[in-house]
Amino acid sequence: MLAVCDWSERLSFYHLAGKQVLQPSGSLMSRLTIAQKSVKGPVGIKCGKDRYLGFIPMCMKWIGDLSEYLAVAGQNRKVNLYSYEGCQLGALSEENSWIVSSAKHPREKCLIIGCQDGTIRSLTYSLPLVHSFFRDRYAFREIMTDVVIQHLVTEQRGKLTFSVSRYPARIKCRDVVERIAVYRNRLAIQLSDRILIYESALDDPFDMHYRIQQKVMLKFDCQLLLLTSQHIVHFQGRRITCINSQGKVVREWRAEAPVQCTCQQGGLEEVEGLIIGMYCQSNSE
Repeated sequence: MLAVCDWSERLSFYHLAGKQVLQPSGSLMSRLTIAQKSVKGPVGIKCGKDRYLGFIPMCMKWIGDLSEYLAVAGQNRKVNLYSYEGCQLGALSEENSWIVSSAKHPREKCLIIGCQDGTIRSLTYSLPLVHSFFRDRYAFREIMTDVVIQHLVTEQRGKLTFSVSRYPARIKCRDVVERIAVYRNRLAIQLSDRILIYESALDDPFDMHYRIQQKVMLKFDCQLLLLTSQHIVHFQGRRITCINSQGKVVREWRAEAPVQCTCQQGGLEEVEGLIIGMYCQSNSE
């Protein structure tokens, strides 16, 4: 894969044979932008076969263990991180002047940048693990924007499928996967502005074909996320909030101390039990 940036503020990808890569997008806005072949648009969406950056790029480097991420920097004085599809993931750093050069450490997770004002900075980056499990199912985030589920007994990996398709296929969320929750045959994926609920066949304990069932248009910050048969529970500090499939708050609790870990205990539908672990600081020194 060859990535190309130019001063028209565009990012594009090519096969080594020279053919430009056109990644399909799941959002209506991106599809309309491709159809209209706009010259410019909102930052991050596509312009024809290119992705509009919103700034003049000066340097870029493939980073990550498998070179699966692209670090682009320039006029905006930031080191922006993109997926291999051009999806904007966030900023690694912000400087006081244009960033004009960059170099990747050959062995460490380290990126060296040089700025217009003569500053040289070393950036160490790490990508946190986002995962969840329930009994024999384990789900983890892959390449920041994808989710893979593994059956721990059969070691079979399932990939998410659109509800309109009968065949398993990977869904590329094209947004940063922030939290994952697994409960029985259900899977919840928290993105930047919504939660997606998927389900597999309830009568087949080995079925790994997940189909989308609900979209909860709700944005919130949380440290932990749990899923039950009918509700979503999220934790932030001492606050525990239970919401339904429409995104409405059903109940809220306040723990005695910040919640550090939690897990589902199962139970009857709509009355499942949860175990929470709290950090209680001793008053004695």
